[in-house]
Amino acid sequence: MFTKMLRVLSSKKHLCYHLCSKVKRNMNTSEVAAALRPFYFAVHPDMFGQYPKERSTNEDSLKKLNEYVSSLHTLGYARPTKVKFYLKITDDNEGSPVFKEIHISLLSRDLKTTVKTILKTCNLPLDYVDHVANQSKINTSSPVFRPLDPSIVMKPNPQISLQ
Repeated sequence: MFTKMLRVLSSKKHLCYHLCSKVKRNMNTSEVAAALRPFYFAVHPDMFGQYPKERSTNEDSLKKLNEYVSSLHTLGYARPTKVKFYLKITDDNEGSPVFKEIHISLLSRDLKTTVKTILKTCNLPLDYVDHVANQSKINTSSPVFRPLDPSIVMKPNPQISLQ
């Protein structure tokens, strides 16, 4: 039985190594918050106090966005969703603001791609996200996951009979 388990593990060794070597460093929650700071300032519901329709839309969409990002961070996946935000662009000649409606499709399974999509859609700078991407390339000296070595993981105990 033990040798059968070793054969199964060793046949999966290549697959485990292949999957584990593809793991990339993802953004942590503080990096995501820092990268999205300009976006939060642009769409925060408090900035739309006199405009209840836009305020309510941004508030609901921020909740959906936060749930999406949280799910990506904790579970590694999230259900694709679409969110709509209002951006206050400029005041026109009459003194009332002009709102731009922004639609964002959240489809990615990667936090960096999600953050970039949000910022690009709103024409906001990507400098911080690019900086984090460069840092992850520099700090890749030790992998997060290593392939399983069945000889280390499954050592037989001579006192236990596997028959």
